[in-house]
Amino acid sequence: ISSWNPSPHSRAPKHSNWSILEFSCRLPSCTSLKLGNFESQYALPWLRFFAWFGGNAMEDMSDMFYGCHNLMAIRALDTSSVTNMLGAFRDCALLEALPQLETSKVTTMEETFTSCSALQYIPAMDTGAVENFRYTFESCFALKALPWLNTQSVIDMENAFACCRSLKSLPPLSMAGPPGEWSLGNSFYSCCGLQKLVFTDTGSWPGSLVDISDSALDHDAVVALIN
Repeated sequence: ISSWNPSPHSRAPKHSNWSILEFSCRLPSCTSLKLGNFESQYALPWLRFFAWFGGNAMEDMSDMFYGCHNLMAIRALDTSSVTNMLGAFRDCALLEALPQLETSKVTTMEETFTSCSALQYIPAMDTGAVENFRYTFESCFALKALPWLNTQSVIDMENAFACCRSLKSLPPLSMAGPPGEWSLGNSFYSCCGLQKLVFTDTGSWPGSLVDISDSALDHDAVVALIN
């Protein structure tokens, strides 16, 4: 696809019966493209592979693949102008492969990877400008590590890593934002494999409720966290 002119069938009331398995495009002037939707009847549930070659003008990725339950791989995607990734890959339960994503301008990653339950690895992303990490990785059951994660601008991390059962480690998490008093609620709930948790840049952070129930933090790790 090199151009996009909406036709009557694209305005059909429901798209959930479209059997599109692969979608490739080159749309340099396009500012937004949605193959998913929080209302499942408007998503493409059978889509498996996606590629957007070349540059684009996209700033908003919200709900871009939300509800594409069979999506397995993103082969190419320029995100260099994106600021909003709200729900971009939410409920992509079979997603296993992502390309390197340029995210230095992104400020919102709320629910970006929520329920991407098969995703084990995410290539390094620049998250230094992200303020909203609410539910970002919730229920990413297979995700093992996020060594590149930068939380220096974060204000809200509610449920950010909840139910990441395979997550064993996180880099030191900066609280320089600073996050609000309730902004870490359930962030680490049911992180059954998490063995260490460290907060840095806590000078202006008022502190928050931190739920570490069902984590694997031992006595020494908990003492180090408190101190």
